[in-house]
Amino acid sequence: MDITHRKNTEQRIFEQHCFQWPVKDGIYFIAREDDYKNAAASCRYQLGSIASYELLYNAFQPSLENCKEGWLISGEIAFTELKDACILKPPEQRSNVFPCQSYQSGVYCHKEYNTSADILDYLPKTQRIIRLTNSNSKMLNAEDAKICCSTKFNGQLATPLNVYNNSLSLGVNLCGNGWLSGMLEGNPCEGHTPPDFWLYPAGNFIRFKPLTGDSQAFCLVPLANQSYIDPFPSHRVMSGQGQGRHTLNYYDADALCKSRGGRIASKIEVEYAQQSGYDVCEFGWVKNGEIVYPVVQPRSGCANIPTVVNVGFKDKTTFTAMAYCYM
Repeated sequence: MDITHRKNTEQRIFEQHCFQWPVKDGIYFIAREDDYKNAAASCRYQLGSIASYELLYNAFQPSLENCKEGWLISGEIAFTELKDACILKPPEQRSNVFPCQSYQSGVYCHKEYNTSADILDYLPKTQRIIRLTNSNSKMLNAEDAKICCSTKFNGQLATPLNVYNNSLSLGVNLCGNGWLSGMLEGNPCEGHTPPDFWLYPAGNFIRFKPLTGDSQAFCLVPLANQSYIDPFPSHRVMSGQGQGRHTLNYYDADALCKSRGGRIASKIEVEYAQQSGYDVCEFGWVKNGEIVYPVVQPRSGCANIPTVVNVGFKDKTTFTAMAYCYM
C-alpha cells in the first residue's frame, strides 16, 4: 500500500469513528476523549482549528439535539450549562464550565485554520465571569480555585454581587454554589428579590465554609478598566461554619475569623448588621462569649419579630455553634 493510499484510508477511518454529525457552516464535532492540547491537534489534523463559541452558536442556534460536550477555542467545554445544556444561549449569556486541570472531552472544530486563534480573547465581552471546575469528576477546593483563576485566566474570584448582577441583569445562569472572593462560598442567586443584595436572605446562603471543601468557582477575568471590588457587605459581618453547621467552639470560631483576615464580631456589630438588613438564622459566637443570631424576616423556627436573638453565654470549650466574623 503506497503512502497516499494509506493516508486516505486513515482519514476515512478517522472520520467514520470520530465525526458525530455532518459539517454545518464549517463546524463539526470529533468524538474523542482528549485534553485541550490533543483536541487542538485533532482539529489541525483535519486542517482546521478549534471552533469558537460564536461559530458554534451561529451554526446551530437555538439548540442542538443530542448535543455532546466538547472543547472550544476559549478553553471552555460546550454544552455544560447549569440548566438546559443543549440550548445555545447568545454568546454574552453563556456559562459553560472552564476546566483548571485535566478534562477529557470531544472537540468542536472549524474547517478553516486560524493562525491567530491562540492570541485572541474568546471570552464574553460584556460579562467576564466564568465557571471553573477541576476535571470531569472533581471540583475545586478554595486554594486551587484561587490559584487557577489567577494563574490560568489572569483573574480573581468574583464577589457575590458580581455573580448576582450578571445573573439578574445579563441573564447568565451562574446560579449554583461556588467559591467567591474573600474565600466565601455559596449561591449568590438563592432566593434574592430585593434591590440590595445583602438584605435577607443573602446571609443564609453566603458564608465562610471549610477551605478544603469541593465546589465550582466563579472567576472574574477583568477588562483593562475593571478594578478589584470589596466582596463584603458594608456592615462587615459574615457568618462562618466548620465541617458542618454548629461545629465550632468559641476558640474554633475565633480562629476561623482570624484565618479569613478578620476577627470575631462583637454583639454590637451583629446588631448593627441586623439593622442594616443582615439575616442569618443560625446560632453563632460573638466576642464576649454569647450565642446570638440576627433575624430581619420573622419566620417559624427563627423569631417572631425582627431582632438579634440572644441565646446567652455558653461554655466556650464544649458548646458548638457557628461564628460571626467582622471583616
